[in-house]
Parts: sequence; structure tokens; C-alpha cells
Amino acid sequence: MRYEFILQHSSEWEVTLQCRVLEVSRNGYYAWLHGIAGKRKKEDLEWMPLILKIHEETGHTYGAEWIAKEVNKRGRRVGKERMRRLMRAMDVKVQCKNAWMVMGMTNSSKTYQPSPDLVKRKFYREELDSLWLSDFSEFPSLGNKIYVVAMQRNVDLCTVRCTANTQAPRV
Repeated sequence: MRYEFILQHSSEWEVTLQCRVLEVSRNGYYAWLHGIAGKRKKEDLEWMPLILKIHEETGHTYGAEWIAKEVNKRGRRVGKERMRRLMRAMDVKVQCKNAWMVMGMTNSSKTYQPSPDLVKRKFYREELDSLWLSDFSEFPSLGNKIYVVAMQRNVDLCTVRCTANTQAPRV
């Protein structure tokens, strides 16, 4: 960006003066002007295929910090900030699900009819163990989904106890 500025204003100010003010070397400016890539740019170009390979091998789940560690394990030194810059330039993004995101189970489509109201909206009962309410939540995990079921015995609808939980591939 600085080199482009120097090029645009070279007719107004001397290149040497602009380089001094913008704190860049004259040699670097002329190398850029003639299309000669610097050492850093050459290294960046060498790393790009390796970054893409690691990104593919890990199933698009490694971010800049982990890819930098993997590159370092393979005998090349790179920092996580430089890796972030390279991945951003290559538009390489992590594709993973939020591990704590609760998956919605309700289908709000108009084609599904609601379940019948067997309780008839009367949530209070005189006798014990005459009405049980339950609900379950689905949580993604590293394999199967985890379903947690909460059962509630209707005494006064204040007593809540979790009576069962299970891990299964489907409900």
C-alpha cells in the first residue's frame, strides 16, 4: 500500500523523500516496482499449498493457530499471526459447528399437525403420580448426539427431577 502511494505521488515528491517519510527502503520500492518478490513474499507463496493441504487433512477444522503448530511440527517456522494473515488472504476458513449449540427439534412447518392435548390444559391433579410431564433436549457431541430427558411429577408442578438420560444415535 505504501509502494502504491509512492508510485501515485512520484511526480509530486522525490521517491527518496517519500521512502524516508513512509519508512520503507528505496531498494524495496524499486524491487516492487519491477515485480521482484521479496523473501517474505516468496516464503508465503511456498507455504500456501502446505496450508491448503493441512486444511484438507484436518477436515477444515484447524484455525490459524493449529495450522501454524502443524507447520512448525513439519520443520518450518511460522507464527500464528502470519498464518492468520495468509489464511485470510487465501480465504481459508474453519468450518466447524458450535459444540454447545442446541439443535432445534421443533418443526414449525404448517404441514405438521400439533399433537393432541391429552391433559386438556389441566396441569393440577389431586392425586400423586397421575400426571407426568417430560421434555428432552438434543446436544451434539463427538460421535452420537446426546439426548437428555427431564421428567416432572405433578405434585404442585414445582418438583423437578431428572430421572433419565441416554446417549443414542436417534430418538
